[in-house]
Amino acid sequence: MRQINNVRDLANDLTSDEISNDAYISGSNDTPTPFFCYFYRLAELRPTKEQLTIMLKANNVNVRCLALLYLRTYADPSLVYGCLCNSFKDNKLLTTVTIGEYAMRLLDEEQLNHGGFRLPRLPIKFQKAIDRRIAKIKAERDQDFERERERSR
Repeated sequence: MRQINNVRDLANDLTSDEISNDAYISGSNDTPTPFFCYFYRLAELRPTKEQLTIMLKANNVNVRCLALLYLRTYADPSLVYGCLCNSFKDNKLLTTVTIGEYAMRLLDEEQLNHGGFRLPRLPIKFQKAIDRRIAKIKAERDQDFERERERSR
């Protein structure tokens, strides 16, 4: 990773190649993945709301995931769901999940360990509201999937 002095350089430097968004390289407890090096640098740069909005709309899936992780980690808990929910229907594929599934996993209380990086807990009142909303979205997805399956028969 070259010297990165602003958010635009960071987004341009991050490749769209399949990279792990885990915190540490497989088999290591102290060597961060390139994705987490970028995450750390993004945290140092303290992006503005406008910069994060641009990152969330980027063609590069890794840039979008980086913005989602940043928002989940640093955004005000009352705003976290609103920041991430627009990505729930994003079907762009990462390695094994879509960006939408990745965004939902970032909000899942049972998945606070994000590849070796512990996400901060959300206050209970926000987490309960988020859990209810996500359960509803998942139920709607399941119904849509069943309808599609019925049509294809």
